[in-house]
Amino acid sequence: MSNDWAITYHAAERMAERRVDTADVLAAVQLGRREAADKGLIAYSHNGLQVVVNDVDRVVVTVFKRHEMAPHATRSSAAAKRAASRSRPKKRKRPRRR
Repeated sequence: MSNDWAITYHAAERMAERRVDTADVLAAVQLGRREAADKGLIAYSHNGLQVVVNDVDRVVVTVFKRHEMAPHATRSSAAAKRAASRSRPKKRKRPRRR
């Protein structure tokens, strides 16, 4: 894939399965709407295609059509922050001294 993006074996399998070519993937990364995804990854959406990447290493992790997406696969940054705050343990209150 051009522009120094690597494709994982998993992503290549999904691209073949879903009949998506590298030009579509590259277009999604270059032109698509950027969203936060699970595990610190980034998802790009363009023309019904969802491309999940590791932006730091410039690696395409997986590719799927928008209608195949699980509802929790991507989150807005505000939703991701809310979810992260809910997963933190709550502080225990100390008993009051009398």
